[in-house]
Amino acid sequence: MNIFWLLCGNKRNPSSRIHGINIHKKLSELGYNSRLIHSPFFYSEDLVWKPYFVSFFIRNIKRDDIVIFQKLGGPKTLYLIEELKNRGAKVIFIDCDLPLKLSVAEKVDHIICPSKILADLYKKAGCDKVKVIFDAVEVFKEPKVSSINSKKLIWFGKSGSGKWDLIQKFKEKELFKIAPKWSFSTLTDHMDSDFKWELDSFTEIISEFDISIIPIDDKDESLVKSANRCTQSMALGVPVLANCLGSYSEVIINNENGFISDDWIEWEEFLIKCENLDFLNSLKKKAYLDSLKFSISNISKEWVSFLNLKICKKLFLNDFANHFKFHFILNTLACSTWFYDRKA
Repeated sequence: MNIFWLLCGNKRNPSSRIHGINIHKKLSELGYNSRLIHSPFFYSEDLVWKPYFVSFFIRNIKRDDIVIFQKLGGPKTLYLIEELKNRGAKVIFIDCDLPLKLSVAEKVDHIICPSKILADLYKKAGCDKVKVIFDAVEVFKEPKVSSINSKKLIWFGKSGSGKWDLIQKFKEKELFKIAPKWSFSTLTDHMDSDFKWELDSFTEIISEFDISIIPIDDKDESLVKSANRCTQSMALGVPVLANCLGSYSEVIINNENGFISDDWIEWEEFLIKCENLDFLNSLKKKAYLDSLKFSISNISKEWVSFLNLKICKKLFLNDFANHFKFHFILNTLACSTWFYDRKA
């Protein structure tokens, strides 16, 4: 049994890294025959392979193989899914954003969503085989007991899709009123951010703050988001203060490991409580402990159970040559630039 991952981007794309690359690596460590075979250097909503490799891949798929597509949904992807199904492979689709990709969802065996609200939308659209698997936290850092309350707030994340405008509006209208004694910083890819988002340093920066704040608008695309920003902050010992979001409500317990509310007065009252150092330290410790359930080890167990995976068997000598040829090509060529169809 092989597990093949076809992603919309590489490790610089957060969703590809969290939903695909990290899980693939863990499954490989556990002894499962997991292969990352489509992880382009640029973001793509469709398959970027050249036609001859698509044909090569289809010819070598076995009936018990599992092929996982992450956010891919163009005509080339749809063609490949149909051919894989004809070969008897099991096809899985991972999605985390609106709009719904019904043209893909209707063809696959199962849909994986990181939030219950998004999963429910797929079910309402007639897709019955939908499962929720939470995003795994990438980095853990146990909080240190502090003797000084620095009263530092941070907002972090990608700045696109109106998020930067939302946080600027929050700063202008609400921040000073609810947090007059607190400093505020941003960590993002925006040119005016206080800290620049870098994959190698973002966790060290976040862990130096006391509270992460996550204002959320009421747009549909915001309401279906997973809890990964919340759980990653908690895993660094930084509790979250956020507007109400379905996935956050499954993680945050008010006044125990963070706070969620749409009432700005309640935000203010919570931050006043956090000025008490004992309360803040207990909040940080509880946030960290509650985040442990979202470790890559725990989330990968959900994947193993859901996919009914089996540790790959040792190959007999007469099977080795064909196996080696197929996987050598996958490992060495699938991410080469010339392998891509730039017209995709």
